[in-house]
Amino acid sequence: MPSSIFSHCRQVGRLRKLCSTAIRPPHGPVSRPFSMTAAMQQKPQQMLRSQRVIASELVQKAEEKSEPSSSSAASTSEEVPMELPRVQARRTSQQNPADHTMDVEGFFYTVPPAVVEPLFGWTRPVSNTRGAAGATDMRSRTLQYLHEQGLTLREYALMIRQPALEVMDYIKKSDLSLPAVRYVLYGRHGSGKTASLAHILHFFAANDWLIVHMPRVTYYNRHYKEVADSTFHPGRIDLPVCSVEWLQHFLSQNSAILKDPSRKLLTHKTYVWSKREETPAGSPLLDIVELGIKRGRYANDAIGVLMRELKLLAPETGQKVGVVVDVVNALFSPTLIPRVNKTTVPAEVLSLYCHFRSIVRNDWTNGAIVTSVDRRNVTGEVHDHDGGGNYLPRYLLRGPGWEWMDPCIPVHVKDYQDKELTNCLDYYMETRWLQHENAGTQKGRDELKFVSGMNPGVLRSLVSRL
Repeated sequence: MPSSIFSHCRQVGRLRKLCSTAIRPPHGPVSRPFSMTAAMQQKPQQMLRSQRVIASELVQKAEEKSEPSSSSAASTSEEVPMELPRVQARRTSQQNPADHTMDVEGFFYTVPPAVVEPLFGWTRPVSNTRGAAGATDMRSRTLQYLHEQGLTLREYALMIRQPALEVMDYIKKSDLSLPAVRYVLYGRHGSGKTASLAHILHFFAANDWLIVHMPRVTYYNRHYKEVADSTFHPGRIDLPVCSVEWLQHFLSQNSAILKDPSRKLLTHKTYVWSKREETPAGSPLLDIVELGIKRGRYANDAIGVLMRELKLLAPETGQKVGVVVDVVNALFSPTLIPRVNKTTVPAEVLSLYCHFRSIVRNDWTNGAIVTSVDRRNVTGEVHDHDGGGNYLPRYLLRGPGWEWMDPCIPVHVKDYQDKELTNCLDYYMETRWLQHENAGTQKGRDELKFVSGMNPGVLRSLVSRL
């Protein structure tokens, strides 16, 4: 019922109650003036009679006024469907991202369940025991908000959008014998940069690329678990637990490639870890990864060795390497990790960030580097005096980051188009993620379009409450 009908009903109820209660001066405006002096000179019976007359007249006027409102409510109820309409979102059955073209732009495709867990999901300890100590659910970082939706709907459906198609087309047509090309996705917060990276990540996994994936770099600025001084690089700061988690994530994504002896992914030199531990030259690259997982003290240095060896092995063995870094500008921004002298650790001192800086350099071949920039959760002067609306790569990377990442190909991730917004709402209704009675009406969809500003992140937060 509209709010006007509720207000009339409440007014009628109050006036009817007034007719049956004791005599008291009426509150609020009435149809005729009320004089307290004249009322005191009257007899109680006359005052009671006058009060009831006034109240009955107001009841009658309120009921007459509510009649057209009830009729309008009836007409409105005819427009709103009693049950949600059954809609079908546009989907494609092509599960390999390499087969996606502009013909299916705006369609949804489902990531196979067998791919979701090793690519986006749990990082398991060496014992392969789910939920054991050391296991980490990385889906909240790789997919962020899509992770909650996937858990509820029991499927991970990604929308095929133009930025991801553009980057994948560039990669397929590029000459891998030349230095690795760097792509930078940029756009408003919530425009779908992380979802596009997830689509490209699936493209690498489905086409036999070895993946170096750094999800949500800003996570290590705020959610570090242990801080230690580096033993191999004096003056640097290590994050042992975070490094072990990342190595588990790397092993989960590339387990089949690392365990295949025909790939010939062998180390070039001998690495000495302590007086009793060393990795001789010619050892499988898997030994470096497992050593870092088992010995958290050496996890940061194991990542450094891994990056160095991959840059050498990619052109030698022909193994294509795909690097995906979400929020790459955080590698060049101050951290929130405190020091003893009450200062924070700069990014160039953090060992984990230094190793990922080295892999995003284009001084190696037979690979591709796909990154994104974002202004949320990034510390430093990037938030000062800019009005909160500048999301361009040159601005977010600042001087040091831009010098490091130049040259690169910027790819703009825009907000939804009309057909993408329509198909997204159809998907929400099909899966019953959106259950509001006005979701199937054009008026309701126009309201969601206006309030969300066509931004995917804002739309998702609005729909989650309906």
